[in-house]
Amino acid sequence: MLNKRVKTDIVNPEYFSVGCAESLDNKTGTVTEYSEKQNKYLVEFDAPARKWWTNQTPCTCFWFDKKNLREV
Repeated sequence: MLNKRVKTDIVNPEYFSVGCAESLDNKTGTVTEYSEKQNKYLVEFDAPARKWWTNQTPCTCFWFDKKNLREV
C-alpha cells in the first residue's frame, strides 16, 4: 500500500479523541510509511486537517489502520 493514493474513511470514530475522527474523515493523501510493529499506515494529507483542540497545529499526516483507508 506504500505510495498509494488514499481517502480516509473512519470506521469506528469512538476509538479517536473528541473531534479527531471528524477532522480526519474524508481526507485524501498518500501512504508514505508502514509500521509493521503497529500494523498502521502513515498518510500524508494533500491539505492539513482542521484542528480538533485549541493549541494544536494543523495535522498534515496521521497513522491509520488499513480498515480506515480506501484507495482512490
